[in-house]
Amino acid sequence: MFYDHEVQERKLNEHPMNITLPPQSICQEHMYEYLAVRNIDEAVTRANGWYESARAVDTFIRIVIPCVTHKAGHKYFQARDTTGKAHLKYQSPKGPRHEALVRMLPLKRAKGTVVVEGAFCAARAAMHGYIAYALMGMMPSQATLLHLCLLIEDNKELPVLVLLDRDSGAAAVKVVTFISSQGYNCRMGTFSKSKDLAELPVKESANLLTRYFDEFSVSGKRMQKQKTIL
Repeated sequence: MFYDHEVQERKLNEHPMNITLPPQSICQEHMYEYLAVRNIDEAVTRANGWYESARAVDTFIRIVIPCVTHKAGHKYFQARDTTGKAHLKYQSPKGPRHEALVRMLPLKRAKGTVVVEGAFCAARAAMHGYIAYALMGMMPSQATLLHLCLLIEDNKELPVLVLLDRDSGAAAVKVVTFISSQGYNCRMGTFSKSKDLAELPVKESANLLTRYFDEFSVSGKRMQKQKTIL
């Protein structure tokens, strides 16, 4: 007979906490070429710690995308294949994620916060001047959402837009509902022309985010007017 905590401890011992990131390649040209194809600004990715490595879990050339976790000293990452030859597009270290999220900060003062599914969508949002968090999937646990809210708290005055992939369905509603329940100004966006934010042309993704955050502004003014009348 095993108790739950014993099973959990055994699993953690099998995959100890990851304390290092993969080594960086001397040459970064494959990453820059891949980012150019995806219409992602390399300056934003460099500022957020992205780099190329041929030793990120396997030997394929990958872009290492550092993550933030709630566990001190835990180094988690996503590594995106740039060759098109790897069986798995993304690799990560074995073991627990500890509620890992991809956080992308803009190069200038942030205009708002955007929550997306994938790292490249987060990078695109940061390109346009927004703080962005990638959930790395559409079904985050409650612990992951709590971690997300702790990070959002650092810029709690900014409105939060949840813009998951077009096929996210009820998952997006769950995320918006949770963030709103924690007291943040949050709403949900959707796509009609693409699967996600990174799939859009750069100008269209910028316009989409501008439109949604303009609606935040209009809504805020309307609420202020109603308070004044009351």
